[in-house]
Amino acid sequence: MIEARLGTDRVARQAIQAAAGSAYTVELTVPPPPVSGPSSPASGLGAPPPAEPDDGSDAGPSLTPVFVGGGIALAGAALGIGFRVSAASKEDEVTVLQQRNGRDGCKTGTASAADCEAVKGAADSVDSRRNISTVSFVVAGAALVGTTVYWFWPRSPSERNARRSNLLVSGAPAANGGSVFVSGSF
Repeated sequence: MIEARLGTDRVARQAIQAAAGSAYTVELTVPPPPVSGPSSPASGLGAPPPAEPDDGSDAGPSLTPVFVGGGIALAGAALGIGFRVSAASKEDEVTVLQQRNGRDGCKTGTASAADCEAVKGAADSVDSRRNISTVSFVVAGAALVGTTVYWFWPRSPSERNARRSNLLVSGAPAANGGSVFVSGSF
């Protein structure tokens, strides 16, 4: 028996026959919360105003993906800027080494092997840092675009209500154990 509970009064159940080595997908829909009646006049509070049906139209998107996406965008931009500045600093080092050895010192053999290795290492470091910077900016841009699309994507009230109470449970029993995957929105 697979069971999902939200509180004490919202329960969804489904029975399955599990066999070792098989995978199952079970979809459980937890019923909506019960509608509570007006409070009694004896409580001294009087009757509450009549409740309007919740069609979900005022429920916006979850803020968690917005914060995560925004954090990724900020971190990507910060890394991009940091690595771009670091690459510029290394590029200055390459320029100083080339000036000391002459522009063609490594090609003509007039520069020492250690100096030529230092120039090559610094130039490789510049390239690596620029590549990391570019990737960081791309990740930041993708996170920003994805977060913006998520925030402004139109949602129908029935979609929002359906997502609120769905629970998906998948299981894969095995001879020596098994696995259960639970997902959904609450």
